[in-house]
Amino acid sequence: MAAAQHKLSRRALLGAACAAPILIHASASDAGAPSRADDQSWHRALTRYRRAEAELEEVAHTEDDDVYDRRLGRLNSALRRLLRTPAPHPAALAAKLDLLVEHEAWELTGSDLCIAAIRRDAHRFA
Repeated sequence: MAAAQHKLSRRALLGAACAAPILIHASASDAGAPSRADDQSWHRALTRYRRAEAELEEVAHTEDDDVYDRRLGRLNSALRRLLRTPAPHPAALAAKLDLLVEHEAWELTGSDLCIAAIRRDAHRFA
């Protein structure tokens, strides 16, 4: 009877040893997966950015520098927020990279946080 118990223990131990790497990988992948809240945050930030971009375009040819500067400030703020928001899918990460380059966002105040967020996205999708 003791031998049967030991066989069961060995089988359980062997099964656990074989399953552990798979379970660790799956839990690590799930931990980095974006949630529905991340997806909603991304869409809100993207909408805010697009609105700020359209508002800046409305005054692109104005001679009132104050109005233009305020709109540009809103665009930069919306851009920073969007770049810091977790990308819910690889296409969103690609969009963030495009905006980073298009706006030379590495020169913005707070760009280090934006780049760190993009880096986290890339590692999460890798």
